[in-house]
Amino acid sequence: MKIMIRLHRWTSVICTVFLLLLILTGLPLMFRQEIRSWNTINLPAPSAPMAVNEIWSSLDEGLDALQHNYPDKELLSVTPDPSDGTLYFRVKNKNERAARAHMRMGGEQIMYDVREHTLFDRTTRVYRYPAVEAFLHTMHNLHVSLGTGSTGRNILILMCFLSIVSLFSGLYLYFPMMKAFAFGTVRRRTKRLWWSDWHKILSLVAAAWLFALCMSGIAIDLYARGSMQYDKTAAAQAKAALVLQDSQAAISPMAALEKAQAFFPDRLVISMDMPNKDLPAYTFSVADVPAQPTNFMLGEKAFLAKDGASSVAYYPAPAWMQFIPFWINLHIHSHDLMIEKILWVVLILISVGAVVTGIGVFISRQKAQVMRAAKDVVQARHASLRRETWLVVIGAMAFLVLPIYGGFWHVLALLLAAALFIWLWRSLRK
Repeated sequence: MKIMIRLHRWTSVICTVFLLLLILTGLPLMFRQEIRSWNTINLPAPSAPMAVNEIWSSLDEGLDALQHNYPDKELLSVTPDPSDGTLYFRVKNKNERAARAHMRMGGEQIMYDVREHTLFDRTTRVYRYPAVEAFLHTMHNLHVSLGTGSTGRNILILMCFLSIVSLFSGLYLYFPMMKAFAFGTVRRRTKRLWWSDWHKILSLVAAAWLFALCMSGIAIDLYARGSMQYDKTAAAQAKAALVLQDSQAAISPMAALEKAQAFFPDRLVISMDMPNKDLPAYTFSVADVPAQPTNFMLGEKAFLAKDGASSVAYYPAPAWMQFIPFWINLHIHSHDLMIEKILWVVLILISVGAVVTGIGVFISRQKAQVMRAAKDVVQARHASLRRETWLVVIGAMAFLVLPIYGGFWHVLALLLAAALFIWLWRSLRK
């Protein structure tokens, strides 16, 4: 028991500042799309979702428009966005080095709306308030790397791991400390007890969300590291397996795409890189059909020699990467509806309260007062402690997970959230 108390205390002390940083920087990022839509004066209005293959059917049309309007640009890759029916053309100036990018992130991207048949160069965005965009950029850098690159990422991953240790050690301590008290009991005889009781209440409600935040953060970092190595390995294997010559005449991107789609009839092509001198082959990212268009999809690599003469070469991602989409979607795409975002804000505020009350417990540590006040029972426990605890934790986790699967699951998640908050309100009112 003493070991667990010390473990919980010191892991909490070490990661408190970093956990608060992750929580508070994530708050504005949750509304990044809405903020940018408002703050970008010339951004085209978003369209309704569209099936990936339907977007791809407009590839030739989009390429013609790109070549006509941007003749000085060299095409590097094409990525469809099923959330709004858009093709993203990643380009660079001819004879210049390409900026580092991944699918729709980074580099110079030109959007093609397949419904409106219009192009929009994202580098020409005009902001109503440039300081707002700078603020979002700073929040993002702090959230993913403390603004210090790989060193910051390593620190944050360590802090996420320590936060998980703190959560599980706290849950272990929760049972013996709450076995005599009903949930919602707040004792006021000493400051330490007041802080401690509020800390237990808020931490139990926020536990599932904090675990999801930290675990998915670790998964995202693992994916970022592992995907780079996987991409390099797959490209090297393709070079060895395919007959690749830069002097080969290239088939059109549409013809190459059709070959890839025929090779993967039950999967989606979610990105296509153009042949280049280093790898004279079309590179495709293929993925399983997601539950909803906005979900992250794990792209697995397939290659086709630029002349299209050989068959498609496919190199699946490592087995451990198959679990990554769940965690990334939990972190980013489980709150697409505005009401879900508002509920996430409530969980953020509860989590901040859990951290702040934990600091209060640490500062007001007085063992003698705690021993005397421990006999002060305000509300006796009648419900099963373990059943009550796991219902709260599992219910909260279900609220976070179910929206990933779209449709009716959004409704069920909201009903669970409503039940959880009603129970919490009634418990605190007793």
